[in-house]
Amino acid sequence: MDTALALPREQRTHAMIRQAVYGMAAVVPLLAPLTNASARSSLSAYPALGDEVHGASLATDLRDQAGLLGSHFTAAIVTGRRFSVQERRAIDETRGGIERLRVLLELRLQLPQASDTVVDAWGTVTMRYFGAAYTLAEDVMLRGERDGRYDLTAAQFAAQYVPDMESFLALRDVLLEQARRKASAEHERAVWVLAWVLSGAVGLLLVLGGALVMIQRRVLLPLVKTTRALRALARDDLAAPLPIPLGDDEMAEVIGAVRSLQVQTQQRRDLEREQDQLIEQLRLQSATDFLTGLPNRRAFLAAAQGVLASASRHSFTVSVVMMDIDRFKQLNDGQGHAAGDMALRAVADLVRDTLREGDLAARFGGEEFVMLLAYCDSGQGLRFAERLRAAIAATAIALPGGTVQVTASLGVADSLSVGLDIDALLSAADAAMYSAKQAGRDRVAAATAGPGGVAP
Repeated sequence: MDTALALPREQRTHAMIRQAVYGMAAVVPLLAPLTNASARSSLSAYPALGDEVHGASLATDLRDQAGLLGSHFTAAIVTGRRFSVQERRAIDETRGGIERLRVLLELRLQLPQASDTVVDAWGTVTMRYFGAAYTLAEDVMLRGERDGRYDLTAAQFAAQYVPDMESFLALRDVLLEQARRKASAEHERAVWVLAWVLSGAVGLLLVLGGALVMIQRRVLLPLVKTTRALRALARDDLAAPLPIPLGDDEMAEVIGAVRSLQVQTQQRRDLEREQDQLIEQLRLQSATDFLTGLPNRRAFLAAAQGVLASASRHSFTVSVVMMDIDRFKQLNDGQGHAAGDMALRAVADLVRDTLREGDLAARFGGEEFVMLLAYCDSGQGLRFAERLRAAIAATAIALPGGTVQVTASLGVADSLSVGLDIDALLSAADAAMYSAKQAGRDRVAAATAGPGGVAP
């Protein structure tokens, strides 16, 4: 995945993204032997916890399969393509696995000893994941089969899909808590039996005293610590210590099973953290222009809607500044695209240096930049634009073959004259910018509500 992220966005192919995501998802099956070993050990060594531990293992597997299903969609959503045959086959296999695990877990939860809390937790899983999240996944699958138009980004899909998967972990925690209560009850019963035996006969005091020491060291104390570790594990606390086994017996196997659950939970937590970081990186990359580091057109429009909505609520004026680098095509043709890229980065740095805190700026496309200035009327917007124009004109841009100076034409539109519609503001500022170009370039023009709509 790091290799894919290091490449420019236009060089990332559908196959590359799919391979990276599947590479991360491939870690999950590697953890399955740990889960299976833990469940088998618990069933063999401590049957009283068998139903709950097995149910928790099934809930964990369901969560992993749900995550794997979501990962099948990532490459197609990021590239906006239909599913390939390979992806469709993988999706069908994963859905089949989810349905199989769902049936097994429903059978497990329908046993007579299932508590109300377990039934309620399963109801939450049914409502959140098999209701909301699965419906979202089916919608994505239909779009992926039809035309590849998903109407959402990978980050947006994850933000809607991933939280509902946590209901599986809540079910797992309920089952582990029930296992802990059973273990506590078994411990209390063992203490009661021990007290009864001690009161049986004075003549057996020494023998029973020796038995007490042995049971306490090999069973009671390890069982207490193991119970505490299970209670902590149910709270997602992995720091609770486990006792050191004194031999190769059933208690040692129980301790080993709980330790395996702790290790598996830590590994899953690390994997979830890496997935969250990846989602955040993808979100940032989808909103940033790779060349200048400024927000791109889509990110600007989304942020601008929020500022304009705030301006409408609080009745303050905003200004939009459109800027185009003069004769940029001649610079590209004369000195090459590398020189043009350096000029764009230098102008972007000047834009950042000139902006006030809280203002928005973006590369709007090609050599065009756009800025949204809050609490700014037309006069203030014109002064800002003039400062930026002068800074650009006065800056010598270092190129491999020497230095070059560029100029820019800017247009300013404010909400008092145009209104708070972003399209109208952009259109008016764009018209003013082209008026500045027609008037000789390297100047600022303002859009007005009067005849012609532009003032020099």
